[in-house]
Amino acid sequence: MTLLLLVLGVNAASLDDLTYTTADGKVTITDCDEAATGELVIPPTIRENPVTSIRNFAFYKCSRLTSITIPDSVTSVGGYAFSRCTSLTNIAFQGAAPTVDLVDHREERGGPIFRTLSNNRDEDNPAPLSQSSLYRNVIKKWSLVAGLDVNGVSNHAMRATAATNALSNAADIAKVQEWLGHANVSTTKLYDRRQSKPEDSPTFRVNY
Repeated sequence: MTLLLLVLGVNAASLDDLTYTTADGKVTITDCDEAATGELVIPPTIRENPVTSIRNFAFYKCSRLTSITIPDSVTSVGGYAFSRCTSLTNIAFQGAAPTVDLVDHREERGGPIFRTLSNNRDEDNPAPLSQSSLYRNVIKKWSLVAGLDVNGVSNHAMRATAATNALSNAADIAKVQEWLGHANVSTTKLYDRRQSKPEDSPTFRVNY
């Protein structure tokens, strides 16, 4: 039993690895020791004050963490909070998933949402992620975390899914065309998969 507890202790991060601030009786996680290893369970309270937010870049380069459990007291997670956490395979929310901020560019409506890590703080050069980087670091990574089969999942498939979902919920096709940046509405119609549901195929109506 003693040996088991020692092993668990070695492979688990703790509150001692975290840096935090307290304001108005609320705690914000601001940083984490890059040497933190294994599974981390963030407590719902620290010194009797609720943990309500995680700051931008809080777990940046914590490459040895494998799992983080976030309490239901947390209502806001800063952008890039888990960036470069290369061993992280699971983020568990004990309550509803909190709001994720956009790293200080919430009001920049004309700029890219997904930005390169090296330039995302440069207001004069908000470089977007390349298509390959967006697929590798966002779509593929989090599909695997969610336990999804990534075969067939691509940037283009995500665009088609978003367009189909919008059209299925009575969105104006002209608005969807503008949203996707298509020059011609005929291109947008190619994304409309509402009539291609497998269960609507005549194959499903054949009796054997």
